[in-house]
Amino acid sequence: ACLRGALWQSSLELLSLSANPDELTFGCAALALAAQGGPSATAQAQAIALYREACDRGVLSHWSTSHAGVVDLHRLPVEVAKLAVCTVLLDTLTGVGPSGSSAGAGDLKIVVGRGNHSEGGLAKVGPAVVEFLRDELGLPVRQAPHGAGALHIPGALLVPFEGLRSWMNDRRNDCE
Repeated sequence: ACLRGALWQSSLELLSLSANPDELTFGCAALALAAQGGPSATAQAQAIALYREACDRGVLSHWSTSHAGVVDLHRLPVEVAKLAVCTVLLDTLTGVGPSGSSAGAGDLKIVVGRGNHSEGGLAKVGPAVVEFLRDELGLPVRQAPHGAGALHIPGALLVPFEGLRSWMNDRRNDCE
């Protein structure tokens, strides 16, 4: 129930009481917060802030440990993976990249996996991230060839991308 957002307040309380919150604690709270608000910009902004706090504490990371500048989502739950993508896109828009370096206008590669670790062996993260990028942001995204479990977004589209700016402004305005 916690993962579906039904107990989001309890999740956030548990997080606040935890001396050393771990990946599961942050993940559960972020999932609950994202799920409780549905498409609410306020809930999404709070979930992104919570996800970012987990990253800042070193509890979660969306960066590949073996390939610099590559986002690796393939072991994250769908909603947490979408929060990671939001964080990367917001950082790209503001010029902050991995480890505080400049993100620049390089292409973005997102590893989403092939579904090998999902129930029934069906990919869940990739289709959800593609739907978010295409339908909510209108951002063109290509799937890597041969079922590689990765997505590609040309860097030239990221920095000037107006759909992302509009999406971010909607979240900012809803939080004020």
